Amino acid sequence: MGARFVAMKIKIDAPFPMIKAMSFIMAGLFSLLAIGSRVAGNGVLYSYHASLRSIAKNNEVLKYCISNEFICAEIGRFIGLPIPPCGIVYAQDHAVKHWFASLNFNLTADDLPPVDPEQCVSVLPDLSTGLILFDIWIANPDRHRKNLSVDLAEKPPHMSIFDHSHALFGNTNGEGARRLNDLKDKLVISDGTVVGQNQQAQGVVISPPYLGILGGTGQNRHCLLDSLKTDDYFSKWYDRISSVPDYLIDDVCGGTVDLDMITALEASTAKAFLIDRRNNVRKLVNSNQSEFSGISQWRLTI
Repeated sequence: MGARFVAMKIKIDAPFPMIKAMSFIMAGLFSLLAIGSRVAGNGVLYSYHASLRSIAKNNEVLKYCISNEFICAEIGRFIGLPIPPCGIVYAQDHAVKHWFASLNFNLTADDLPPVDPEQCVSVLPDLSTGLILFDIWIANPDRHRKNLSVDLAEKPPHMSIFDHSHALFGNTNGEGARRLNDLKDKLVISDGTVVGQNQQAQGVVISPPYLGILGGTGQNRHCLLDSLKTDDYFSKWYDRISSVPDYLIDDVCGGTVDLDMITALEASTAKAFLIDRRNNVRKLVNSNQSEFSGISQWRLTI
């Protein structure tokens, strides 16, 4: 399994003026910090060096942060979810060399407002369904109102999805493979079915022993779960998830092994987990219909 990632030199907190730029890659508008000189050579006509605004994370506190973000973003974008373009980047002049960076879709300096779940599901029921099923697939217990954005000013309204650092391997250092094995048949997004998660208090990560006990996770019940009123779009997203090829899952799960971020065993465990849940996400949902409290009548039962 070879590492396949985007390697770019970046400067952290580079003091460039912001220049707004438009992108049509699924997740909408992004920002440039600056346009530089033209690229020399005949192979890249009419091209310029540019500095991009991005949000970056590293593994200093959470060992699995970059791996979780990278794997989830790649497969999420593959099925058509509006996750900003991203990659693993190399910071040559920084003490921490490897980061996960995603393009910043926030074109202002203002904090993003928390999503209104009822409004989000009402305006974007299709994408809301896709996000819920995706979070089930990747075992994400941390979808709350502030790691999801909906811009109602855009026509049509636009959703942006980000922050998967607590999915897959979780946030308990060294217990990634065990977490995946324990969660194989669990819904995960309904709070009481999550195991082995760190908790946070006043911004400090607390790492209790990994107990593998159901319930009491300190995580979030999926912010959209109780607001979804229909299963009209489930079939579409079941089909998209089931279409993700084994080779892609294999590549992205192995993508951070050569960077010593996860072990080969953890990579193979993640691959088996994602393939199994890809094949059984419909069964997981059917076994946990009671958690979808807003759906009074189900059309899809097989």
